[in-house]
Order: sequence, then structure tokens, then C-alpha cells
Amino acid sequence: MSEETLLTAAHRLNRFFRIDMEKGGLVVDETMQAHRILDREIEAAKAGKPHDAALLQPAVAAARDFHADMTRHGGMVATTTEIAFDTLDKAIRAVGGRKGEAVHVG
Repeated sequence: MSEETLLTAAHRLNRFFRIDMEKGGLVVDETMQAHRILDREIEAAKAGKPHDAALLQPAVAAARDFHADMTRHGGMVATTTEIAFDTLDKAIRAVGGRKGEAVHVG
């Protein structure tokens, strides 16, 4: 198994969040676990672990908003959280984290 990175953790949470939203908005345990992993990778990046700098701030915003929704807002996903995840998705694509969707110039 390869090492967890900020990119892989962000990609996983983003993917699980999107699946949950497509299935009616119920957040499942796997998504909560992905959030905990992303939080660890954010802290590691802030402590000096190598990471894609363009990804850190969008990951922090998505993790923060997701946490707020799950703890203070009774699990209701706010519009700001959806925007944060859209921004995270764009950052993941920008650093090449979604190779299957990348445009290949030939």
C-alpha cells in the first residue's frame, strides 16, 4: 500500500462526499473516516511534510466546513461546504490528482 498524502486523502474525501451527496446527502462512516485521514494529512503538511502547496488551503476549507456541518449543524450540508468541495475538486485536478479525467494534449 502506498503512503498517504494530502492529495490522496483530499481525493478520497472529495470522492466519498460526492457519492454521499448523489445518494441523498446521508454521510456514511467511510466519509467520516476519510475526513479524519484528511485532517491528519493537513496537520502533517502544516508541520512540514511535503505536499502540493496549491492543495493545502482548499483542503483546509473543505475539512473545516465539513466538520462544522457534521458537528454543529446536525449533519446538514451547507452551501458553503458544497462550494468548498467544488474548490477542492478544482485544486485536485490542478495538481494532477484525477488522472482519469485529465486532458491529454497530443
